Amino acid sequence: MQQKWDDLDKLILDSKQHIETSKDYNEILMNKIRNKKRKKSGIFCFNSDFRRIAAASCIMAGIFMMVMFTTDIQYNIIKTQYKIKMQIMAMQYKYGYTIDEILNWLGE
Repeated sequence: MQQKWDDLDKLILDSKQHIETSKDYNEILMNKIRNKKRKKSGIFCFNSDFRRIAAASCIMAGIFMMVMFTTDIQYNIIKTQYKIKMQIMAMQYKYGYTIDEILNWLGE
């Protein structure tokens, strides 16, 4: 426990003396509390842009995951990737092309 007053204690005491509240300060605070209670819950209220963006991204992520897992599209993508790699390897073996020539030929 502190025995002497330091600068922080003096600052707190000085700041307390300079505060003057109005006569209807308590009424204003009570009105603010009542108005906040009347508002709807902010959890399901999508008024702010951040909440709209977050909600839309979560919904789209859920839809994307449902499509991915119900149609097995991820396996089709992997199969297509390996088919392309196999064709590139076959062209390299048969015709002696390099990967850069094949990619330029494909237009990348």
